[in-house]
Amino acid sequence: MKKTFTLICILFFNLYITSQNWVSVGISANSNQGGVYDMEFHNNVLYASVNNDGLIKSSDKGATWSVINITDFETNPNSRHISHIISTGSSLYVVTLYANTSSSMIYKSTDNGQSFTTDISGFPLAPNDNTRLMNIANIYYENENLIAVINGGNYTKKENDASWQPTNTTVKFAEYYGSHNNTLFAFPSYGIYKSTDDGQTWVKPANTNLPQLFLANNMNINPITGRIYVSGKGLVEQIHKLLYSDDEGETWISANIESYLDKNWIGLPQEIAEIYSYGNLVQLALINDNSNSGPEVLISVDSATTFSDDKTGILDLGLGTTLISKFAKQNDYVYAAVNYGQIYSKDLTTLANANYAKQKSFKAYPNPFKNETILTFNEILQNGELTVFTILGKKVTVKKGISGNSYHFERSNLSSGLYLIQIKDTNKLFKPFKLIVTD
Repeated sequence: MKKTFTLICILFFNLYITSQNWVSVGISANSNQGGVYDMEFHNNVLYASVNNDGLIKSSDKGATWSVINITDFETNPNSRHISHIISTGSSLYVVTLYANTSSSMIYKSTDNGQSFTTDISGFPLAPNDNTRLMNIANIYYENENLIAVINGGNYTKKENDASWQPTNTTVKFAEYYGSHNNTLFAFPSYGIYKSTDDGQTWVKPANTNLPQLFLANNMNINPITGRIYVSGKGLVEQIHKLLYSDDEGETWISANIESYLDKNWIGLPQEIAEIYSYGNLVQLALINDNSNSGPEVLISVDSATTFSDDKTGILDLGLGTTLISKFAKQNDYVYAAVNYGQIYSKDLTTLANANYAKQKSFKAYPNPFKNETILTFNEILQNGELTVFTILGKKVTVKKGISGNSYHFERSNLSSGLYLIQIKDTNKLFKPFKLIVTD
């Protein structure tokens, strides 16, 4: 039990990290596998869509790769490539893009990529090719919902549904989706919407401080803190920004990244191409600046309060259009895919833990306890959330709306045993804490 608890603590402590060099995982820009369109983890295997070879996979953190030999996935950059890969946990989905007819196809595998079948029932056909689907700009899997973004209005389905259905008209043309704690979020034009009934109905939060007529070009929701990040610009002020919300879109705060945004490689204002966040970590990929020395990558280890350059170890291809096409995290590694180059990884366990000393903390007395214990915080909570995990990492209880510097925690239906407590507040994370319940 002690070993298991230690492993769980390491998982939580890895939320607080600082920068380290990127390391190539072995895909060469000079081989048939050079150029990465997308990547996704599925059942601990890394799948990537690459130039020429189509779909490849690695089960050893990128040390070796094998090609999934399916004719429909063989790539010709001028006519066909795999644009998106999505895992639902039980199934692997692949979307192919046919550039010459602006059409797509959706494939599904239930045997870890050994075989694929099309999953297109109910989906509208392309106007220029009635054997394929409307062009799919993006695909998401959020709260057990598959959501495909297309120009004519989005479509959705559960994994085992017989056919795709149009989304609710409120978010029919949303380009970006995400979820946290069973709430779905969508960002159509000019503001975020949320749904607590699995997408049946949507409401628009206040979106206070969102720039006027704001058009997003990226959205990311932190799986640990629930913070929503969006990038884009308002049509009135025409300034590209990174914004975040800690209250589900009611209010927005602008992160300080202006000093990193120059002119891009063709002289237009530089923009954010990709956002990834996990705990205190925020990674940004930028469209290259006018030096053509790309890709441009930024990192923050203090929840977007400050940023620094983070491209050491990534090969400079000298191409203005080179950028990070996807960030992903698996266990103790974060990965970055380069659209004209390779996949790089960063080992989080070897990073200096400079931010760890700055974490908030709390105490419990008595501990162990039978019926009730008092949690005392070293900082006043405004709208805290307490989550209880078993020693195996299963979430068993969530308490919301905690305020003040103490909280009476009742045992309720908890069995006797060892538990891990995590507390977060607006832009604050507390050190994980061990709590023991006795009979």
